[in-house]
Amino acid sequence: MQITIYSFLTTVFWSSILIMLLFSVRKILRSYDAFNIQMLIFMYLLCLVRTIFPFEPDNAKVIEVPEVLNRLYLAANGRLIDNGLVSLCGYDCMVILWTGVAVILLIRLLGNYYKVMYELRVLRQKKGAEEYTFQGRSGKRTAYVIELSGIFSPMSIGGIRSNYILFPEQEYTGEQKKWILQHECNHLQNYDTAVKVLIGIFCAFFWFNPVAYLMKRDLEQTLEIRCDIRSVAGLSNEQKADYMETLLSVFRQTDGDAYNCRYRLMSCLSRDENGLKERMEILSGALTDQKEKIRKKIMPGIVSMTVFMMSYTCVFQTHYLPPEEEVQNAVMVDKNTAQIVMRTDGFELITSDGICRRISRKTAELMEREEGIRVIQE
Repeated sequence: MQITIYSFLTTVFWSSILIMLLFSVRKILRSYDAFNIQMLIFMYLLCLVRTIFPFEPDNAKVIEVPEVLNRLYLAANGRLIDNGLVSLCGYDCMVILWTGVAVILLIRLLGNYYKVMYELRVLRQKKGAEEYTFQGRSGKRTAYVIELSGIFSPMSIGGIRSNYILFPEQEYTGEQKKWILQHECNHLQNYDTAVKVLIGIFCAFFWFNPVAYLMKRDLEQTLEIRCDIRSVAGLSNEQKADYMETLLSVFRQTDGDAYNCRYRLMSCLSRDENGLKERMEILSGALTDQKEKIRKKIMPGIVSMTVFMMSYTCVFQTHYLPPEEEVQNAVMVDKNTAQIVMRTDGFELITSDGICRRISRKTAELMEREEGIRVIQE
C-alpha cells in the first residue's frame, strides 16, 4: 500500500466520476423521500473519504495512459527556473501554486467562520438574545435567535458550544417565523454547518477541479431539500401550503448581495429559481411517488459503492520504456528459469545459467507474486 503522485491523480479522477454520477442519478431518478436524500448526502460524503485516502493497494491494476501522463510527466520535470540560486521544475511550481492557493482559501474559510462566531457571541452578550429550545439528536438543545443587519435571508450557524438562528431586519408574521425557526432548527439538528465547512475545506484543497464546486452546489441544494422534507413531515396540505408560501416569501425578499456578505457560509439560499422550483415541486408532492420501487431507493447506494470500490482496483500511470543499454543487458526470467534464495543478508536471484544477482525484498516479493518464482530459504 503506497501513495504516489499517480495515486493523487487517480483519486481526483475517480472522485470526479463519483460526484458527476451522483449528480446525474439525483436528476434522473428524481427520488426525494427522506431515505434517498439521506443516502445521497452519505454518498457525497463518501467522495470526501475517497480523497482523504488516496492510497493504491499493492494488487491494484496499473493502467498506462502514455498519451496524457507521459506528456504531463515530461512537463512536470522540465526546468522552469534555474538561475544558480533557485532551481524549480514544473512539478515544484505546481505544488507551490496548489499549496499557496489552498492555504489562502483555508485561512479565508476558517477565519471567516471564527470571526462570525466571535461577532455573534459578543452581540449576544451585549444586546442579549432570545433562547429557542428544540429537540436535537441527543436531547434538548438551545439556539440563540438574533436579528442582524447586513443579511438578507434567515440562516443558522452551529458551533461546538453555541447555536444561532439569524433573522434579517425585516418584518415576519408569527406564522412565518414559526416555519423559519422549524426549518433552521432542522439545519442545526443535522449539523449542516459542519457539513458545509467540510465541503468548503474540500473545495479549498481541490480548487482547481470544477467538479468540486458542482458537488458543493448540489449538496447545498440537497441539504435544503432534506430540511424541507423533515419540516413538513406529518403536516396537513394546508400547513404545507403555509410553509411553501413562507419559503417563497423569503426567496422574494432575498437580495443577491446576500452572497457577498461574510455570513454566506451559513446560507444555502441562492437566487437560483430552478432550485426553488425543484423544492416547491417536492413539497407539493408532484415528484413523489408513494409506490416508488425499491430499486429507486437503493440504486444510488449500489452504484456509488460499486464505483467507490472500483476506484481502488486500478491506478493510472505513465508508460515507462527503459534505456536501450539496460534492455540489452536484461535477462528474461520466469518460474521455470529462475529461483530466489533468501539469505540472512538479503535476497539473490539465481537464473538457469548459474548467474546470481542481488535483489531487494520488494523485488523478490513482486517476482514471487506476479511471476510465481519460488523463494527458497537458505
